[in-house]
Amino acid sequence: MKNVRAIFSAAVLCCAMSPCALAQNGLKQLAVLKPSNAGGNDFFGSWVSESGNVITTNCFGGECIFVKPPKGWRNMRQTATLTASDGTVLFAPFISGNTIAATAEDGAVHVFVEPPTGWADMTETAKLTTADANTMQVVAINGNTIIGGSEGAIVGFNQPGAAYVFVEPAGGWTDMTQTAELTSSDGKTGDTFGYSVAISGGTIVVGARNANVGSGTAQGAAYVFVEPADGWATATETGKLTASDGSDDAGLGWSASINGNTIVVGAPLQDDANGSFGGSAYVFVEAQEGWGSMTETARLSPANGIDYGDVGWSVAVNGNLILAGSPGLPGLCQRQAVYEFLKPVSGWQSATQNAALSPQKAPAYAEFGYGVSLSGGTVVVSAPGSGSTNNQGLAYVFGP
Repeated sequence: MKNVRAIFSAAVLCCAMSPCALAQNGLKQLAVLKPSNAGGNDFFGSWVSESGNVITTNCFGGECIFVKPPKGWRNMRQTATLTASDGTVLFAPFISGNTIAATAEDGAVHVFVEPPTGWADMTETAKLTTADANTMQVVAINGNTIIGGSEGAIVGFNQPGAAYVFVEPAGGWTDMTQTAELTSSDGKTGDTFGYSVAISGGTIVVGARNANVGSGTAQGAAYVFVEPADGWATATETGKLTASDGSDDAGLGWSASINGNTIVVGAPLQDDANGSFGGSAYVFVEAQEGWGSMTETARLSPANGIDYGDVGWSVAVNGNLILAGSPGLPGLCQRQAVYEFLKPVSGWQSATQNAALSPQKAPAYAEFGYGVSLSGGTVVVSAPGSGSTNNQGLAYVFGP
């Protein structure tokens, strides 16, 4: 296995970062978000998610909520803070409409529903747990359905990982165990199935960044699940997504995003012509007959990729736009970027970026692009290494 920690430890070899002049395709930096009481090593904004006029990020053990002001996004502190009633630390948040789901140190998913009067400091509305006591590390939500990923879940006599589906009861969210458990048909111990999850409508994507493909070791894969006509039930995948050119330890499935009939999966440790750990984002478009096992429709990578670029560490897709975060080794202009790819009129095809986003100012080790979210015309990018103190963290908002 490639040593992921070594990627970042090598950052000491880089020079300090100066402001980059990267094309931004009509998007500009609108705001910088930070919590009111940030401190060193908070890693604020490692995870970001947005829906409508609301952005949520992790912050000092809870979740920070930022509500767009009437005159538009501006530099600001949080509107509200969400915390767990039992004091457990909250991690990765995901928002859909008026509902936020967040994973926690206790392995559960905590659900927060916006009060009628708007977001305010509060504890969870409900707590979701697995019936088999497996812990969840990542989460996604769409409408009334939440999916939690458990990369180390024990299934039978193996530990390949699992994903858990929770469907909101008719009376609203309440403490409950899963509606269904999703697993891979070819799972083995160490696959890390559930390392990433995404959902759109009745389709769920689950990444397994350490899954073997044929004779390839830890090339990674993503699994697609389509909701049955009578609702979610325990099942194995509808199809398996793999890279036609995957290399050992590429990490396909590190990140995943879905919008309609398009799935994007990140492989940040994929080697390419630009060097080691260059990384790529792979696009899969649903076939006319529906989802099934397939290789990519297109591979997206930057024209100026370099060693340790880690493109695909984070990904997002919405309509005709795909974003791929590249937080890798800072120090040069093409590093610490989010690359933009626009869908051609003829459909997705392998290509280099149309443009890129970078912060106006950032320290050498900002890790800009560690997380990315795309909703409508607004982009939110995390930079957990930024801030006035070491690893305080910042989130950047871009828009037209």
